[in-house]
Amino acid sequence: MMLPVCLLVGEWDEKFVSLAKKMDERLPNSQVKQVKQSGHAIHVEQAQIFGIIVMNTIKQTGGKTNDSRMDK
Repeated sequence: MMLPVCLLVGEWDEKFVSLAKKMDERLPNSQVKQVKQSGHAIHVEQAQIFGIIVMNTIKQTGGKTNDSRMDK
C-alpha cells in the first residue's frame, strides 16, 4: 500500500523547502505544501493551518499507517 506523504514546510525555511522539493521528486505518492508566513515552526507560527493540513492528510489515509504499533 502506497500511503500519501505530505511534506509540510514554511515558506521562509529555505533549507527545508529545498529538501522537501528533492524528496517530492523521489517519493511516488508525495506532495509538498508550503505554508505562507511561516518558517521552521509551522505548528507554532500557523497552528490552525497546520492542524487543517494534518487532519486532511489523516483523512486521505483513512487513519491507517504501515506501523502496526499505531494501528491498535
